[in-house]
Amino acid sequence: MNKRRILAFVMVVVLVGGLAAACAAPAPAPAPAPTPAPAPVPAPAPAQPEKVIKIRLQSFAPAGDRSFQQTQRFAETATALSNGRLDIEAYAAGAILPVKQEHEGLLKGAVEAIHAPYGWAEGIWPAAQFISATQTGIGLTGTQFIYWDRAGGGRELARRVVENDPVVFVGLLTVHPAEIWAHTNKELNTLQDLKGLKFRFGSTRLAEIYEPLGVAGVVISGAEVYESMQRGVIDAFEYITPSVTWGMGFHEVCKYIYLSPMRQPHDGQDLFFSKDAWDKLSPDLQQLMESVCRDIAPTFFAETLLLDAEALQKIKDYGVEVRQVPAEIDAALYDSAMEWTMEKIATDPFFGEIQDSQLAWAEVCKAAGIQ
Repeated sequence: MNKRRILAFVMVVVLVGGLAAACAAPAPAPAPAPTPAPAPVPAPAPAQPEKVIKIRLQSFAPAGDRSFQQTQRFAETATALSNGRLDIEAYAAGAILPVKQEHEGLLKGAVEAIHAPYGWAEGIWPAAQFISATQTGIGLTGTQFIYWDRAGGGRELARRVVENDPVVFVGLLTVHPAEIWAHTNKELNTLQDLKGLKFRFGSTRLAEIYEPLGVAGVVISGAEVYESMQRGVIDAFEYITPSVTWGMGFHEVCKYIYLSPMRQPHDGQDLFFSKDAWDKLSPDLQQLMESVCRDIAPTFFAETLLLDAEALQKIKDYGVEVRQVPAEIDAALYDSAMEWTMEKIATDPFFGEIQDSQLAWAEVCKAAGIQ
């Protein structure tokens, strides 16, 4: 009996233990191992700022000349549009290179760029005298010259002049209407009045053309004109247009101004780069230089038309007598210019190619009524 009770008791204990185990909460599953954090991605190296290209731009014009203001305008405009990639600094005549030796200095690499008349380089590139300012009596007006550069083949011819040297013709930078024929302290009524006249010219071309008329030509820079006239070193001079005359104070040193488009139907100065400096510019910066020239050169010309009219009145009010060149003198100058031109063309067919291009373009403009 006791054995039965003991066995029953054991079975009850086993049954109760089993039920307790079944009702107990399951043991929690072991937590998974944490996912390792990804390795940090190294930060990209900061972009290096693009190197700023510094350009020294030497002008032919002294500080008081409006043309130097145009040099500055180009430098400021191109620098601003380059998004910090260019730093162009303009220098007035003589600041770095000797006056009238701008092209020589550029060839030597003394500066990166110059703003100067092509004709001043006639000793280096003889054809330059046919590009800079079209020929006396048979040339293009300022308006026609701008269009010749744009569409008449002028720019291509200008680049051919220097193509064998480490220089790049970039484009027109200043274009003026017909220049003042002469500033003088002596009356010019007849051809006889030109005999022995000490006349300042900006190029040997003009000095040679005037020589058969008895003129004693003197080639000096614009920066030397005022003092030379004041001291009597010269009797007369040519120098661009009335607005420049007024700005330079030339009305203070002359009694008469003679007007005629015969001597210089327009005047122009250009932007040149050394090839080394030009090749360091990216294609878009090269295009920027050309685009700025194309934009501001016609603007300068248009501004000059208005400023010249205002300045001429100021000059008259100051007391300078403004006259027209006598027809006799203009006719003699035309004949001398034609003879000089034909002699030069006979020495180099390239001169004739430039001249023919200009004359053909003049006919295009005439047919379209463009003066």
